[in-house]
Amino acid sequence: MNELARPGKLLPETPIADDGDDLHFCSTCAFGSVCLPVGVDKAALRELHMLVEHVGPYHAGDAIFRTNEPFAALFAVRAGMIMTRLVDDVGREQVLGFHLPGEMVGLNAIHPEKYP
Repeated sequence: MNELARPGKLLPETPIADDGDDLHFCSTCAFGSVCLPVGVDKAALRELHMLVEHVGPYHAGDAIFRTNEPFAALFAVRAGMIMTRLVDDVGREQVLGFHLPGEMVGLNAIHPEKYP
């Protein structure tokens, strides 16, 4: 995985969303439905956007975290899909789920402070 794309690492420049204007960016955010109906303006969205660490893009086969790694971040799927899976000691893969744009990944790692 690209060192810049690892959780906890900032990319050199994190421009405002590259998928449209500030409001369009929120259409793929898991919390977009909370912010927009109450009238968050573009300036406030820009400030919020700058507080969020933006990593990626990830490509097919890239890992965003591995089992038992320390919890470092939550991930919001903006485009594409994330597959969560387990690989046993023999190398057999069990697919746990698929996460689509607007969904959050990593919530189940907050309390144990490591990714399951």
